[in-house]
Amino acid sequence: MFPMVEVEVQGLRGRANIPALLDTGFSGYMCLPTDLAVELGLQLAGTNVVEYADGRQKRELWFKGKVALKGVTRTAQIYLTDSDEALIGMKMLLDCRILIDVSKNHVRINRIAPKK
Repeated sequence: MFPMVEVEVQGLRGRANIPALLDTGFSGYMCLPTDLAVELGLQLAGTNVVEYADGRQKRELWFKGKVALKGVTRTAQIYLTDSDEALIGMKMLLDCRILIDVSKNHVRINRIAPKK
């Protein structure tokens, strides 16, 4: 009973539709299980210092891939995780309004029109 969304991730060797946990505490784009990132052929792009929820900071590798969510595809910084679960962070949702109905285990995401 966690807020999940469906995303499409594309790398150099393929694409996959995957469920991803909506993580409001994650300010980046996405975390992806390592085995899936290898299978899709994500491209190593650099390193960044990442701060974890417990305050630890660590330099992590990030990979470039395309992530599609609700009709919008972005080139995204994707971090790898040893978990079996993919995470979607707040950078993927900057132009969205999100409604989470925990009692029904339902997530609704709507794109917000840019202000003129």
